[in-house]
Amino acid sequence: MSDVRTEYSGLTHDELLEQLVRLQDRVRELQGDDAEGMRTEQALWQSQQRFQDIAEIASDWFWEMDADLRFTYFSDRYEAVTGISPKTSLGKTRKELWERLPPPSLQLKLEWDQHWELLKDRQPFNNLRTQWVHSDGKVHCYVISGKPLFDDAGNFIGYRGIGTDISAEVRAQEEFIAAKEAAERANRGKSEFLANMSHELRTPLNAVIGFSEVMEHELFGALGDRRYREYVGYMKNSGLHLLGIINSILDLSKIEAGKLDLYEEEINLEEVVSYCFQLIVAKQEDKQIKLDLQLAPDIPNLWGDERLIRQILLNLGSNARKFTGGGGRVTVVTRLGAHGGHEIAISDNGIGMTDEDLEAALTPFGQVDSSLSRRYEGTGLGLPLSNSFSKLHGGHLDIESAPGAGTTVTISFPADRVIKPSDPRLSMRMLEKKEGV
Repeated sequence: MSDVRTEYSGLTHDELLEQLVRLQDRVRELQGDDAEGMRTEQALWQSQQRFQDIAEIASDWFWEMDADLRFTYFSDRYEAVTGISPKTSLGKTRKELWERLPPPSLQLKLEWDQHWELLKDRQPFNNLRTQWVHSDGKVHCYVISGKPLFDDAGNFIGYRGIGTDISAEVRAQEEFIAAKEAAERANRGKSEFLANMSHELRTPLNAVIGFSEVMEHELFGALGDRRYREYVGYMKNSGLHLLGIINSILDLSKIEAGKLDLYEEEINLEEVVSYCFQLIVAKQEDKQIKLDLQLAPDIPNLWGDERLIRQILLNLGSNARKFTGGGGRVTVVTRLGAHGGHEIAISDNGIGMTDEDLEAALTPFGQVDSSLSRRYEGTGLGLPLSNSFSKLHGGHLDIESAPGAGTTVTISFPADRVIKPSDPRLSMRMLEKKEGV
């Protein structure tokens, strides 16, 4: 107090008042500074709280390292998430901690080695994977991310980062992969089984059909009652129908198993198309469907597997006949497309399909749920097989359809299947035939 008296003792009353005003102004200034400081501090606290809330949602724990890469801080949830006490980790490097863990997989070890290099280069890192045995006795998987810290002078002072337990996601992924692999093994086993059953399934059916034909033609004398002939006809037709279904299933299984090989040769497209569709029309019973063949004159021959090409045409033609009402029309057009390859377009003015119907029809064993189509039998293999046979030739099917407006299916083959004069494939095939291949 003596210092204060000495400082102000020689002042007049006005001078003292002047000093008092100055002091009051300074107090108000300081009070204003304090209020601004309080607002700044409050905003800073809110920002930190916001960051902490977001970070806790996105991760499980925080960590910090010093310039020597030794851990200096772990957040409260570290022990609850990892099962490890922070006391056992503080002051140690991540390498020292991981060297105490069971040997990692080769992939994890590679990632860890890359991690050390990043730390040496003071680089940020994201989603570094690691795993260790939790206190619950189970192996847990984690991902760790971090970024380097530098002071105002640019000196490295450590790392700060987050860690997250991803054990549940890893287990779910492993279970999904295991289930997927099991399904693929089962599917391969089914396909290979059916592909290998070709002989066992076809042989007895061929015997049934062959013996029924012998009886139908009474090669060893009359059967007696006329009904025998009728029953033999039923046997033969049923056997042929069943053989056709089995052949389709076996072909599909061979395709899935990658065992269906093409026997390629020169094909007279005009002859094959004419034969297949005359056969289809002949089986139309009383529907009286009109067949319009528009075959391009002098179209080059096609290089392909004639059995499969015939099957494509018979499948698509049978569908066109099946789903076209009495008095309808089926049109077949052959041409060379803009891409230089063969195109065969098969059109009908039948019931047509929606996009959903078409998706079902292209699925093996799929059935289009239509009041008209359900009146007819079918395995649902015709369109999928035709699509697969086309792809085996490097081609594809284009389908345009609408309910009540009919369907057009265009088979497109690549340009390299057009037979040209002096095509080397012809001489190679001739040589193979001479050698009995």
